[in-house]
Amino acid sequence: MWGREIISRYFSVLLVFVFLILISAIASAGQEIRITSYGESGFGPAIYNDKVVWMDGVYAGIIHMRDLSTGKEIQITNELGSLPVIYDDRIVFVDSSIGGEKICIYNTSADDKTQAITLNLKSEGWKRNLAIYGDRIVWQVSYSNGNFASIYAYNLSTQNKTQITATDSNIGKVDIYGNRVVWQDCRNYDETWQKYDIYMYDFLTSNETRITTSGSASSPKIYSDRIVYMDWRSGNYSIYLYNISTSVETQLATSESDHPISAFYGDRIVWEDYRNGNYDIYMYNLSTSTETQITNDKSDQLKPVISGDRIVWQDYRNTGPSDYHNYCEIYMYDFSNKSVLPFASFINNITSGYGNVPLTVLFTDTSSGGIPTSWYWDFGDGINSRHAQTATHTFAESGTYNVSLTVSNAEGSSTLKKLNCVIVTPPQAPVADFFSPNVESGYGESVSINETVLFIDNSTGSPTSWFWDFGDGATSAVQNPDHVYNEDGGYIVTLTVKNEVGTDTISKNCYVMVDNEGGNPIHPENFSSNVTSGIAPLTVQFITGDHAYGWDWNFGDGMYSDNRNPVHTYSKPGKYTVKLHSYDVGGQNMITKYHYITVTDPNVPLADFSANITSGPAPLVVLFTDTSTGPASTSWLWDFGDGINSKHAMNATHTFANPGVYNVTLTVTNKEGNNTIQKSDYINVTT
Repeated sequence: MWGREIISRYFSVLLVFVFLILISAIASAGQEIRITSYGESGFGPAIYNDKVVWMDGVYAGIIHMRDLSTGKEIQITNELGSLPVIYDDRIVFVDSSIGGEKICIYNTSADDKTQAITLNLKSEGWKRNLAIYGDRIVWQVSYSNGNFASIYAYNLSTQNKTQITATDSNIGKVDIYGNRVVWQDCRNYDETWQKYDIYMYDFLTSNETRITTSGSASSPKIYSDRIVYMDWRSGNYSIYLYNISTSVETQLATSESDHPISAFYGDRIVWEDYRNGNYDIYMYNLSTSTETQITNDKSDQLKPVISGDRIVWQDYRNTGPSDYHNYCEIYMYDFSNKSVLPFASFINNITSGYGNVPLTVLFTDTSSGGIPTSWYWDFGDGINSRHAQTATHTFAESGTYNVSLTVSNAEGSSTLKKLNCVIVTPPQAPVADFFSPNVESGYGESVSINETVLFIDNSTGSPTSWFWDFGDGATSAVQNPDHVYNEDGGYIVTLTVKNEVGTDTISKNCYVMVDNEGGNPIHPENFSSNVTSGIAPLTVQFITGDHAYGWDWNFGDGMYSDNRNPVHTYSKPGKYTVKLHSYDVGGQNMITKYHYITVTDPNVPLADFSANITSGPAPLVVLFTDTSTGPASTSWLWDFGDGINSKHAMNATHTFANPGVYNVTLTVTNKEGNNTIQKSDYINVTT
């Protein structure tokens, strides 16, 4: 055993350069296992025997525990906690939801697992570096000045709190084993630099002992009667061991990188090491005098802890470059290489079927731990499946379903049940929504004239037909159409969606700004008028809002105005598109209202029509209905855009035989004249 040589402590320092030559080997005999479930984040792990605990946030989070003997994962807290540690059946953590002032204990063996016990431990400053052994909890308190700290202890049996150190030094890295507490202490600093040494307190004797005098020791860990720590007294970062029974110090290993000791159990010392250009987990075995590289992934592995044959750490192999502070996983290396039961976990591609019965869902096994050899799915609707690792299931009725997966291998089985996993609702009317990747959010982001703009349907509720109005007279019945604007303006885009239950419409004011130049965009000026239709001559009062300080009106008949609320008279029949170009100190904006003003001739009809359906598979039969206004028409000419015309009647039924997108035109006539309307991309016939 290390440190049993009968030599004095001071003579051993002379032998500081006579130490074991290390042969760093890659761990190969054991097995590596992911502890956290698929997609679940884990930070700051701790382990005791079969129990692993962690938090799901980098500084604080919900506390979780995995029991390796059953494979079951338990959520320990509902509120934020930090610094979780575990001994036997006790998990200790700081309740971060109340300012980091309370230490809480969760007993994993208690029948009531709904609430942790909060210790009434009032002290100044912030609690850091929790540790537990038996009935004693120790922690560091950092004070508001940022320079000083103290070590406190609490005995769960006697309910006594003890302040171990004074408050006039910089203290940290506390650890406990049995009746002894160790920490790094900067009480011997001078004006040039802080000098850290290792100190120990014995509860049985109430004595404090200074372990090192180098002024360069840090991160102590204690197990039984041995203390290990880092020290750079010789110009290199080295691991030292101090035997409490013999007062002998021994240098164990030297490294090019600074690697604080993370954990110490039995004869094994573990730490994170940057010697390979990323952080890997290393271990030194006191009984064999060998160093072993535990991990060799090119990502970072940090904060290792150890219990028995198991080393646990937080692992970044599946972390994206932008998620380093938001996501990592908990992994474990088991030296025993014995069979491990699987930890049940799964995902599903759909969690709710909004108005879609029946609903087909794909379930995929994502279990960690040991490799499963069988899977049993319970879909919560009375149907089970033993077939495969992945399962496709159809929910035939609306409802809320709990789904569970049981995975098994030779070592045993574990089950995960997800409450309210799938929600299937009865058929409902769709809710219209859309966006364009060519149009940024906000007001007035401009596209160029003749630029192709793509529109994406984002509606919910499973619509079966779509009708787009692009605000410039063009329309489309395609689900995700593209459109080219030929004139400048600020266009109102409208989408109407339908299914067998109902219809919904959404309009986005000034959604597409075409050729809007001259400064930053501002809030669009909407406008209204006292009338929108009438017989020529028609006098209209236009009214706008209060956002701008300058206005340019285009009335669509070749006339203009720069008044805020102008009055304009239309002398001839027609449909007129009105544009308002508004200015403010921050920039400008435009709004275009297509065919906003309708001026009729009292003697000539004004053409218009509708259709009972605008999209569907070929052959598509469509009923067109004349909705023209004004004097009665005496003849109608329909052009269906597929080379076929009809002069038959006011209302026409037409069959579109081939897939395509069709323009439909109606011309109405009486003895005084005629009028024509064309609706572009009005009918969409699919295969």
